[in-house]
Amino acid sequence: MPVVATPVSSTGALAYQITLDDIRGVMLDFPQYNILLDDVQFTPDEIERAVRLAVDRFNAMPPRTGLTVTGFPNRYLLVMASISLLSLGEACRQARNQVTYQAGDVAPVGIDDKFALWTQLKQWAHAESERAFQRWKLQDNLEACFGGLGSGYRYTNTYGSFNSGSPGIY
Repeated sequence: MPVVATPVSSTGALAYQITLDDIRGVMLDFPQYNILLDDVQFTPDEIERAVRLAVDRFNAMPPRTGLTVTGFPNRYLLVMASISLLSLGEACRQARNQVTYQAGDVAPVGIDDKFALWTQLKQWAHAESERAFQRWKLQDNLEACFGGLGSGYRYTNTYGSFNSGSPGIY
């Protein structure tokens, strides 16, 4: 019987846990919603870079881990952190390229004048992902403790010893 593989992402780099459309879907970064651009806001390379850096950010938080994009445990965490980084990049671009023009009595028209909006989005996504990262790390750390801490009562029971049949520590 032949095995048929269906790619999740056209690029392959994000094929296992998260797709470009996962991030585009949350940000509604599709041509039909970007009426001024008539294209997507972020290129696949920009999104993939943000995803890799989001994983690096997660790995750098204590307790440090060594996860990869394909082994990342939760898509929501990765999407929020990626949106935070994409928004930061766009806010930087907006700040660099902001130009406001006014002609006569017409209200000023700005080009790339959405720095404040992108910064707010970045702050929200960063706070959301930071809280989620911390909770995830805390839960993982707590779960790692169970079964790993020793106790003086570990080898006692009320039924006796394996060796002599009498009660006690074996």
